[in-house]
Amino acid sequence: MSTGGRVEGVAAHGKRRVMVLRTALALLAFGVMGALVLLGSERIAGYFDEGVRLATERVLPTSFPFMILSSLVCAMIDPTLYSRLDSITAKLFGISGAATGPMLIGGLSGFPLGARMTAELYRRGELERDEAERLLAYSDNPSVPFVIGVVGMGTLGDIKAGVILFLSLVISVVLIGYITRGKSRKITITRKIARQKYDFVESVKSAATSSLYTAAFVTLFYILIRAVRDAPLFEPVKTAVILLLEVAGATSYVGAKVGSAPVLQMGLMGFTLGFGGLSVAAQVAAMTEGAGLGMKKYFLIKIIQALLSSLIAMLLSFILI
Repeated sequence: MSTGGRVEGVAAHGKRRVMVLRTALALLAFGVMGALVLLGSERIAGYFDEGVRLATERVLPTSFPFMILSSLVCAMIDPTLYSRLDSITAKLFGISGAATGPMLIGGLSGFPLGARMTAELYRRGELERDEAERLLAYSDNPSVPFVIGVVGMGTLGDIKAGVILFLSLVISVVLIGYITRGKSRKITITRKIARQKYDFVESVKSAATSSLYTAAFVTLFYILIRAVRDAPLFEPVKTAVILLLEVAGATSYVGAKVGSAPVLQMGLMGFTLGFGGLSVAAQVAAMTEGAGLGMKKYFLIKIIQALLSSLIAMLLSFILI
């Protein structure tokens, strides 16, 4: 088979994986929604209102301005910096210096901008497929304002707790990047990249589109979380399912239910922030649609990162709080 044929086959395989993921999530949502319809439309309307408020009052106010700011940051960065960072990023993460942008923007703006930038770099040939699939996970994390402001100061009422959770995320990203980088991977050396021109109108449009995706998935998965909360399930099972669904709703739930055990609470917070939830995975799949990138490495890396973030958060909170 020719090189072109292999590339097309890989792209087709990646598309099939994304379609399978999206189909599974759609079936899950459809099943829960069907059950809720049987319970009554008033309950659905209440869940929907709560989900919209969660998205518009807690998530978007912290992420939307940083989405616009991130475009400005990218335009200000000297493109030659990426090539100078090749040796550092190769040793730490097994990826080229071009990955610095998605990781920086992903950390500032939160998901799913890092994933979208990763897909764009892969389409331009700045990253190998293996690099891009791992970078999807490395660059897909909650924003600084969300972790410190919303979760720390808002949900937990303690800015120190927010800083600890943020540090746990940063350390876990570095650790999981180093663990999964491999020893003999082909690293794409950053090519000469022209300085990006800042387009204010385009950056607002892009931020609005990303915000729409975020609000839609946050609302949908919050409805699922509320359905799980009301279900007659064993409490640990209920908590585990909620932690895997959606990060904003999960942090709110943990803040309300596990307040009597602060170390355990921080551990659960660290896990859900590190993983991001199926809601964020769906956003990543939507943002990278058509790029031919698979999600298998993403899920593996995010689960391990979540466990590391949880352990680090528990350790730091035991020492510092």
